[in-house]
Amino acid sequence: MEDLEAGARLWLARDAALKLLDTVESRIAHASAERLTLADAVAVVGEQVEALRIAADAFLRMAHEDVDANDFCRACAAAEPVAVLRSLVQRDGRVVALFGNVLRPGAAFRRGTAPAAAGELDSEDTAGEAMEEVGAQVAREIGWPEGMSFRVQNLYLLKLELLGELHMRFAAQDGST
Repeated sequence: MEDLEAGARLWLARDAALKLLDTVESRIAHASAERLTLADAVAVVGEQVEALRIAADAFLRMAHEDVDANDFCRACAAAEPVAVLRSLVQRDGRVVALFGNVLRPGAAFRRGTAPAAAGELDSEDTAGEAMEEVGAQVAREIGWPEGMSFRVQNLYLLKLELLGELHMRFAAQDGST
């Protein structure tokens, strides 16, 4: 369960980083010259940098052994917001590019549309609302950590289905047997 919790905490840090980068991308897209200094960007995303720092610290406190995850979270937990933003942009380099202290559109920059929120990146569930409700119920019963990917829940539900137990979850939810 410790690896699942570490993964969930890393996922929360990742989502916070993506949300921050999406905000920067949106600000650049709406800037007249499609550029933004690091200092101006930090003024816009200061609260998001702090949320990222908190999420990264939560992962780091677990002292997990994954070197890449620790490197990412250490960079996200840096004291200076400019250093955090610089690290994220350099790590990505495709959507937003850094030229000195100026952020500009990268090769994968999205113009004209608002970027998807980080929480929406993995929220598509084609199993339908009933399956989502069952998945949420199972997650509460098991006590999975916040930030757990819906894919883990889907794998567990698949296991229940393969064992012939999934119908019992629906029956329990409907109040029938």
